[in-house]
Amino acid sequence: MRAPAVTAGAEMRQRLDVLLAARRARGIDDDDDVMSRLLRLQRAGDVTGIDEDLVRRTLMGLVIGMIETTSQAAVQALLVLFSVPDALARAAAAADADDDDTLADLVFEALRFRPINPMVARVANEDYYLAAGQPHATMIRKGTTVFALTWSAMFDPRVIDAPEEFRSDRPDYDYLYFATGLHACFGRYISRIQIPQILKPLLKLKQLRPVGTPEYDGTFPNTLNVAADV
Repeated sequence: MRAPAVTAGAEMRQRLDVLLAARRARGIDDDDDVMSRLLRLQRAGDVTGIDEDLVRRTLMGLVIGMIETTSQAAVQALLVLFSVPDALARAAAAADADDDDTLADLVFEALRFRPINPMVARVANEDYYLAAGQPHATMIRKGTTVFALTWSAMFDPRVIDAPEEFRSDRPDYDYLYFATGLHACFGRYISRIQIPQILKPLLKLKQLRPVGTPEYDGTFPNTLNVAADV
């Protein structure tokens, strides 16, 4: 599995180099897309570390990281809504009214109960005291693999108000499925719009309900059958 993936990655980088060169030759000021924005940031020099490799990796990550994760997020949010009838009814009403902000709030609260990833794995680049100055301070040694349990953090009653309740009015900082800080997901702004819009046509159907359970291809959902009244 690894060998063809490495080959495909090399071919993708070569293709991106061609596209980046063509965009620079044409000019980067007229297009308002991700590629041009990255190249303008790189040219301005206002953000450190935007070298050619970062531009390339960002574009590759957006392409390869969006399809399966977006599908998984849409399916798992819908499954949670199916399990909370009041939330499903409110989501259906928001879809019917084209109230996209309310719909997004409901969808992303649903994802708190069933996020696409329960944790973020990182490797410490240096010795680091976690909770320095606190009685529970812990030294994490350089090279240690750390699992940040974002799912459980979103249910921490010391931080989250009534974590077991479904509330669509929570502040954005209560949600950690896009991670946070330097490693926050590049696609979070796209996903905020895309995932609710994928579900919106379904939620407009009358008496939407699941038929059976999802079929998974590895960790990602391959099929979710639903039914609705015509």
